[in-house]
Amino acid sequence: DMTAQFNALFFTIYQFSGMIGTAGASVILLALSGDKGVKNVLFLVLAAAACMGGATFLFLPQVSSGGDTPTHPSVKDTAVLAVKDPRVTLLIPIMFANGMTLSFIFGDFAADITCPVAGPGFVGFVAACFYAVNGVSSTVWGKLLQKRVVSRRLAYILAVVLVLVFLLLNLVWTVPQNYVADKTETKGWRKVTSPDLSSILVAFGLSALFATGDAFLESGPPGSLQNFFAGKPELVPAMANYKMWQSLGLGVQFVLGAVLKDHRTARIIILMVAVGVGLVSLLVLDLAVAPLDTRRSDETRREQAVSLSAA
Repeated sequence: DMTAQFNALFFTIYQFSGMIGTAGASVILLALSGDKGVKNVLFLVLAAAACMGGATFLFLPQVSSGGDTPTHPSVKDTAVLAVKDPRVTLLIPIMFANGMTLSFIFGDFAADITCPVAGPGFVGFVAACFYAVNGVSSTVWGKLLQKRVVSRRLAYILAVVLVLVFLLLNLVWTVPQNYVADKTETKGWRKVTSPDLSSILVAFGLSALFATGDAFLESGPPGSLQNFFAGKPELVPAMANYKMWQSLGLGVQFVLGAVLKDHRTARIIILMVAVGVGLVSLLVLDLAVAPLDTRRSDETRREQAVSLSAA
């Protein structure tokens, strides 16, 4: 399965770049914590990294377009595909839910777990842990699919279960309030008591648990869309749908995080419902519309061809 191989490679590189960035920024903030100009230093470093990254595009070779896929599909093409093609429509709930959970780990999790447990100085390192585990997990998921150890359907189910377990643990854990929010403090948090190592490890462990499941919920949908539309004009609009719905989920969850700031339980239950609906929609797609696994799809086509020839 080439889509599994290449998506695993892409997301592994993508996630490890996130790890390097968050860990590097955290080290700078920690090393220069007593310097009032620390943010200026950080922004200069980030600006230099962004410029270097942008400059590398100048050296990319020209690649001719393959197949009949249009280079510039319209916004209308993207919207129409989301409504008219059930293969895209039924993937929308899991893509949307994935965006919501990503927003939760980057925003709510830091405020609900990392800062109260370990302090604001650990936010970047917990995020770096997420990226590192996500990068490794992306490779592992790709290998499992490529060697057919698991099917795409089973991979989706396992990934959703991991995310749901993560959310459930967030729901039931009595979070130690070692730090409390205090706007009078420079970093916005005041230390109440020294955190113990076990609670800090739990915060890192929860981040790693989510990253393991999220790795496939990020790389799985684009792989499925590529399997459905490879070499067809709908491929680019399909991929645009993936990023659009994921980004919309991010935005919605950030709003919910602000509106329901003092209602942690409600926020987590909403996420659990969204992820559950996403899984149900995936199963409907796989069992009633189009198989998620190309191997089963090919076998179905062969069986149909045999039946027709026999008739």
